[in-house]
Amino acid sequence: MSLPPLFIAESPEEFLRLNEEDARHAFKVLRLKPGDPVHLSDGCGKLYEAEISEIGPRQVIISHLSLLEHLSPPPFIHLAVSPLKNPDRFEWLVEKATELGVSQISPVQCSRTESLKLNIPRLQRIIQSAMKQSRQTWMTRLGELIPFEELLRQKGNQSGFIAYCEEKPAGHLVQQCRGKLPAILLIGPEGDFTGEEVEAALTAGFEVVSLGVNRLRTETAAIAALHSLHLGNL
Repeated sequence: MSLPPLFIAESPEEFLRLNEEDARHAFKVLRLKPGDPVHLSDGCGKLYEAEISEIGPRQVIISHLSLLEHLSPPPFIHLAVSPLKNPDRFEWLVEKATELGVSQISPVQCSRTESLKLNIPRLQRIIQSAMKQSRQTWMTRLGELIPFEELLRQKGNQSGFIAYCEEKPAGHLVQQCRGKLPAILLIGPEGDFTGEEVEAALTAGFEVVSLGVNRLRTETAAIAALHSLHLGNL
């Protein structure tokens, strides 16, 4: 038997109205009926059990909420990545990174970044949809576009890794990251980081790492790097 569908509500209450988009999905796609069970999350670790009280094409009311569990946050992983010229590819990156459980995504303006256009509201909706699909209770945070130099100053005491194609002797991330969470992971634009940016990252305490012998697109590199972080810290 499949699990009840998951919805997001920042402040779950005993009687709760879903937003119009979720209501339409529940009514037309999921074909839920009064009495059907659903799950809710507040995006901060809490998972609730509830049921449909009233349902229509534009309005769904949920009632009988009870807390199932309150999960601790996963190890903090901050993905800092250059926006892409093709917005569809960047949206795909955000969706898949969310499914992999990344804690925060920060678009970073690098020297070779080709486009600075970001549809933040759309990206937020993609994050929510991916969170529901992958049944997570912690919401991925999406930062505003940030200059590369400012991002380096956010490292603090966490581990820092920068994936760089030209650094041949660098060790693979899956080996270099063991026991090094929380971490911030830097992925560059389609033209890669400049040598000056890499030097600045090294000065800030970042470690240059490899993602393998193949040259990867930015979105592929980001997902491969996140997977390597997870594998290296099992």
